[in-house]
Amino acid sequence: MKKINLKGIITAVILASLTLCLTGCGGEKESPAKDFVTLEINGEVIISGYKSQIPDIIVPKKIKGKPVTIISDGAFNGLKFVTSIKLHDGIKKIGTGSFSGCEQITSIAVPEGITEIGDNTFRDCEKLENITLPNSIEKIETSMFESSALTNIIIPKTVKEIDNYAFSNTNLESILIPSSVTRLGEECFSGCHNLKEIILNNGLKIIDNGAFCD
Repeated sequence: MKKINLKGIITAVILASLTLCLTGCGGEKESPAKDFVTLEINGEVIISGYKSQIPDIIVPKKIKGKPVTIISDGAFNGLKFVTSIKLHDGIKKIGTGSFSGCEQITSIAVPEGITEIGDNTFRDCEKLENITLPNSIEKIETSMFESSALTNIIIPKTVKEIDNYAFSNTNLESILIPSSVTRLGEECFSGCHNLKEIILNNGLKIIDNGAFCD
């Protein structure tokens, strides 16, 4: 009768479980602190640049024990080799043009708690088709998604204003403007040649010139 190595089987099962947990239970490894250019102000860390050539970026929650709370203006601007960027829910602000020109990014989720996303943040992200915005922002700033590949977006009900050129020259097919929005800026949807459905609301008070022109 063949003996069964029960101890070996148990060990193998444990190792397999650990492997599954590391790959499928949120065990993604944050990018190391040395990959970033940083500033520290009032005990909080600001990401102001990226020094590595690794295309997949996971912004760390802390650097040297201090919380990372801001992505500064132009921090990842023009990094054409970057394919993905993951942010954590401790970040409060994303600065102007911080991801502009990141041509290879296809999607990004902006975590809850971020209250400010600057002008031109995702401009010229030529492969960015999908984005999730948090329910903590009140304004979609000037040219935020201009000339990106955006096809779908849900505008949070906290947004009060969509500024000039915000979605111009994107691939949007339909758009629902929630009742919280009171202003549509100049040419904010201009050049959206695939736009077939626009659902407005009664709360709109200002529609600037050419908001939907081609």
